[in-house]
Amino acid sequence: MPVSSAPSSSADEVPVVLRAPTSLLPSTNKRRTMIDRSNVEWSCIVITAGVDTHSPFGKCVYCGKGACWTAARIKDHVLGMNGSKACPAESEAFFAKKEVIAGLRLDAAAKKAKQVAIASSNRASEQVSTPPSVTWRQKGIQESMSTLQASTIDEAVAMFIFGENLSARIVESRHFATLVRVLRVAPPFYKLPHRARINGELLDAATKKLRTLDEPLREAMLRGQGCTVMCDGWDDVERTHLVNCLYSTAGSSFFEGTTQLHSRTHEDSISIANFLVEAIDRLQPVATVVQVVTDTCSVMKRAWKIVERERPWVSATCCAPHVLNLLLKDVASITEVHRIMEGMEHILHRFWGKTRWPRAKLHEVTRANHGKKLGLYRAKVTRFAGKVNARTRMFLPCHIWFYYTIPSHRLQYRQLSRALRLKEDLRQIVGLREYKDKFEAEDEAPEQVNIRKLVMSDEFWSEVINILKVALPLIKLLRACDNQAKEVMGKVYHLMFEAGEHLKEMQGTVLWAREAALFHEERWEYLHCCRMHAAGYALDLEFLYNGDGGALDQATTQGLLEVVERLSLRALIQAAVDPVDAASRLTLSSAQVRKHAANCMTQFAGFRAKEANLTLPLVEECAQQMAPSRWWSTFCGHIPELQAIACSVLMQPVSASACERNWSVYGQIKSLARNRMQHDVADKRVYCHEALHYQSKLQNAGYSMAVEAWSESESDACSDPDDDVAAISKLMM
Repeated sequence: MPVSSAPSSSADEVPVVLRAPTSLLPSTNKRRTMIDRSNVEWSCIVITAGVDTHSPFGKCVYCGKGACWTAARIKDHVLGMNGSKACPAESEAFFAKKEVIAGLRLDAAAKKAKQVAIASSNRASEQVSTPPSVTWRQKGIQESMSTLQASTIDEAVAMFIFGENLSARIVESRHFATLVRVLRVAPPFYKLPHRARINGELLDAATKKLRTLDEPLREAMLRGQGCTVMCDGWDDVERTHLVNCLYSTAGSSFFEGTTQLHSRTHEDSISIANFLVEAIDRLQPVATVVQVVTDTCSVMKRAWKIVERERPWVSATCCAPHVLNLLLKDVASITEVHRIMEGMEHILHRFWGKTRWPRAKLHEVTRANHGKKLGLYRAKVTRFAGKVNARTRMFLPCHIWFYYTIPSHRLQYRQLSRALRLKEDLRQIVGLREYKDKFEAEDEAPEQVNIRKLVMSDEFWSEVINILKVALPLIKLLRACDNQAKEVMGKVYHLMFEAGEHLKEMQGTVLWAREAALFHEERWEYLHCCRMHAAGYALDLEFLYNGDGGALDQATTQGLLEVVERLSLRALIQAAVDPVDAASRLTLSSAQVRKHAANCMTQFAGFRAKEANLTLPLVEECAQQMAPSRWWSTFCGHIPELQAIACSVLMQPVSASACERNWSVYGQIKSLARNRMQHDVADKRVYCHEALHYQSKLQNAGYSMAVEAWSESESDACSDPDDDVAAISKLMM
């Protein structure tokens, strides 16, 4: 009963009646719903608890599985549907029950499909028989307003993209989605920042924040097994010479910044060496950097010697794609090759020139013959190989070099491969009567090249095949080196050697192959003298399991010994109590360094002999599917000193392509339209772009490091699916 309040001192006051606590009120039993378990599926379960609930606990009669069961879950368990593991029972009673349940489920599915079909036909008949004005239903006020607001926002986004000439892909950007989400909660009085504030305090704050976020990534990616410092020079739109600096491994790159050179910091060997030494010392702890990668100009070569003398644990390496591109340029300068490429430029001008009929006709013919539209490949201008010199212009008519300047010589060979694939299509077009009516007078002119005779010439296509036979091994190696998402340090040495052997074999069939082989020997010296490439070859798994098992040659052994000595010095410096003092005291000739290096070479002998678990088939199979450094860290714990050195060597990049891509971003930010942007502003904006891009790549759930296929595996030399290497190889046979 209700509880009264305490008696009041005044007789006139009415006592306050308080509500009794709910816990003291008598409990009322709720009406229990009747649960029907008369269906056949419930006979498969013995309920042990929770009989009054909709999902009682019980065990399967046939297999004894215990769970909280519902009718749908029992059916899925018996039939093994909707991701459920099927009941493993095999008795006749179970199969009879399973057949009954399956039949009921089929009947239910058929009944549901029939109902859907009837409802669909009813809606269709209503739309035909009823005027549209009758079927329309007025939407609610809230829904109508939401639709109007969404349309207004969509229109504003579209106008912003169209007005600023931006790519429509911006709406797919993660950062654009973040911007829209934040603006939803912005107060009504919020005003966007002006451009001075964006390039001022906001840019400084963003740079500081991203550097803080980059620190754990650098700790994980760079400081474990060592990293590479790479740099490259470039002139911006104001003709100011800049040098950028990146810290990199195979699979990751971190932009550090650019340096603007002045009259006092001109680009000589001492200045470049000081720049590299400062970059090496900037990354802590001591001896984190193990390699320097630059191009092969004479200034860089002299700077290498200074860096290796000042920081003896560092090895200087040339940029492999740069050397290979110079080799392709040398091959293109051979008289016979140059003549064929010049003829290819004339064919390209005919089918990619101002006259549209040949290009449109080629698309029609290739669609009929190949099932898809194909055209001649028109090479784009890239950064490698510099500008076109006067000698090249002298050989080409003005209208050709003006429109089709091709600094990257790799792309010239790709033009030839596409033209070879479309040889029969080109011959079909130049044989048409319509082609003769349009271009016969132009082809027969005395100062013009007869394109029809050139396309119909068997000698021309025979030389194209010879050029591609020489170039394709080099292009395949170039593409492998230019891809920084793979560990290819152990592949360069072998593939370059194989390309040289291929040129020697072709000297009996191709007259100019001997000259190409001489060019190869000259450029081979750059890579042959790089100790990191030699050590990578010696430690690579492909040549452990697929090699002849014999002793390494003298050059490879010498390069391996030098790398082991330098990385032994690094290991002792980092293991010291005072690394700075150890870096100043220890040298390559110290007794501790020699002892550590000797221990590593002893372990290398066991590695070459495939001791311990290295002979297991599973270990060999994993060698083809895992990145080399991960394989070493997984299976070579019994040789820890050599394991650390091998991971440090194989994780390093072989090219400075990341620097070239960084200059591309810099050119997009500080362009001709924004040539007044200050250097420090452009430098910070490039850093923010690179940092945000790399973080987005790591946050992608599907991102993983690629693995370079072994030589016995067939891999395309070209990433374009239209240029199938197998199809071109058949034409070259």
